[in-house]
Amino acid sequence: MLTWPGRLSRWTIRMFWAFMAWLRELPHRIKNAVIAFALALKEACIAIFFTIVNGIVAAYQRFSAWIERLLSPLLKLLRTKLDPNPALIAANKLKLKNRGRTVALFSRQLSSMTIGGVGLLQSLDVLSEQADDTRMAYVSRQLATKLGQGYAFSKAASEYPQIFPPVYFHLLRAGESTGRLVEVITRLADLLEREENLLKRVKSAISYPAFVLVLTSIMTLGLFSTVLPGFAEFYKDFKVPLPAITALLMKMTEWVQTWWFWVLLVLSIVGVYKFVQHSWQILERRLIMFKLITWLPLMGPIVRYSCLARFCWVMELTVEAGLDVVRAVNLGCLASGSPILEVEAKRLSHGIAEGEHLSDLMYQRPDIHPHLLQQMVMMGEETSQNSEAFGRSASWFEQEVEGRIQNFQAALEPILMGLISFVVGVIVMSVFLPLYGLLDKLGV
Repeated sequence: MLTWPGRLSRWTIRMFWAFMAWLRELPHRIKNAVIAFALALKEACIAIFFTIVNGIVAAYQRFSAWIERLLSPLLKLLRTKLDPNPALIAANKLKLKNRGRTVALFSRQLSSMTIGGVGLLQSLDVLSEQADDTRMAYVSRQLATKLGQGYAFSKAASEYPQIFPPVYFHLLRAGESTGRLVEVITRLADLLEREENLLKRVKSAISYPAFVLVLTSIMTLGLFSTVLPGFAEFYKDFKVPLPAITALLMKMTEWVQTWWFWVLLVLSIVGVYKFVQHSWQILERRLIMFKLITWLPLMGPIVRYSCLARFCWVMELTVEAGLDVVRAVNLGCLASGSPILEVEAKRLSHGIAEGEHLSDLMYQRPDIHPHLLQQMVMMGEETSQNSEAFGRSASWFEQEVEGRIQNFQAALEPILMGLISFVVGVIVMSVFLPLYGLLDKLGV
């Protein structure tokens, strides 16, 4: 039987080994505790994050709903003013934002469905449902309604002169009278697509130099507003004698700093835009502006030949559709986009009515009608193939436009770089010229 000292020693030994075992397990228990704490902290952070996000989303939704309720009357009013309901606009004043592309797409889809055997009325109904442009959808629906009431397609289209060009419904009328309406619609689609592609190439050739010039002007005004005023103050403080070009530049800098300069600049831009827009509606002024454009180097021939290409395309289509030469010439000159040809149409129509040949009339104005066009028209008159002659002339003018556009783009970059370099060089020279006088004054 153990005495109490023996039991005490055995208990002490057992407790010592138990303590040692607890020490061996201590790192593992600390690790598990840390992991558990980290997981709990992670869950808490995620819960807090999603609570905040949900609160922000809910607040944003409430705020956006409040803003929508507050601004919905104003937005509705603006939408009505900017894009009013087509039914509220008179038929002769209804316009499209991109008439060429929209009408060309409409004609191509209408042509494809009519060739496929779908009736004209049913085709217009389908186009009114699937048109992307709301105004074109409305016009298609109105055309279908008028056809259902007994209108001829050409008569229904003529009630929308701002959407369909004059050549459009005149050719439709010719197609209806000759029984070739489907073929005429197909050729109209081809014509409008070719015109749209040609105009797109011409606009792309013009847009690049216009963008560079505008950007150069903005950067130059930025220099006058930010950098050059510091030099002006520097020269004024040191009383440096300024050359004439530098003095002019500093005066311009002071002028740009005034508020009335910016008011005058904005008013000038708006005034020039309104003046050009108003003058373009008057034939005499439009003729003067168009002649100025055609006199421009590189760009003038592009505009001139593109107008001649459109004239020949319309002449080819109108003559092939069976229209008489006088009406064909009037429509071709009107659709060409050239005020010169619009004025020339009167002389050509009068001469043809008196029995003269179109080629002879063209020969009298070689400045308007190139020699190639005169020869092609004369050959067409001799062989009774006027339509083919105008078609070949149109192809030649189109190729000429493409070639001149490539030459224009090739010559454009060095011209623009030279212009920008000249502007920058003048500014730099004007700014740094007085510094040499200052260095001489300081004896450096």
